[in-house]
Amino acid sequence: MTKLNDQRRVDDDGLQASDVNLVTRSLVALGRACRYRLLRRLSGGVSGAQVLLLEMEHERAVLKVTEVRGWRERALRELSVYSELAPVLGVALPTVTASHSDDGAVQILMAEHQPLPLAPALSVAAWAELAEQLGRLHRPVAPWPAWLRHRPWPPPDRIAEAVRRWDGLGLEVLAER
Repeated sequence: MTKLNDQRRVDDDGLQASDVNLVTRSLVALGRACRYRLLRRLSGGVSGAQVLLLEMEHERAVLKVTEVRGWRERALRELSVYSELAPVLGVALPTVTASHSDDGAVQILMAEHQPLPLAPALSVAAWAELAEQLGRLHRPVAPWPAWLRHRPWPPPDRIAEAVRRWDGLGLEVLAER
């Protein structure tokens, strides 16, 4: 997408006019209506969310929108991780700059962040930092938020479906390393 949203231009980079409408509606719901440039779709896979990279007036941001009814609870749980757990976990997480949820969608606007390089390209120092963060993530945290306590296991058919989706991601190469 090379033009600003008010010109409604869609290029051949996989973006669609519906992406522009989704971003515009979401920014209004988030109270962040402004001119923006829709740069690219980052994902839209098994999470049920659409994730888009935007260039707004003074920042680049990632917009994650979940409109699929069955995935709304998961999106709200993700939002709770950013808002309730991030302060006590001590691990690197994206910075949420705005969020909104209603019966139709969950929108999360995050500051753009650079993903880590692929595992073979990581330095020893980066691996050490990852190990340290993993340790902080798994240390006891008290008290746990109520939404994390006593969650029943999903039924076996949901677990089997999750395994099928995971296998469909094509990550077997990582499993062999």
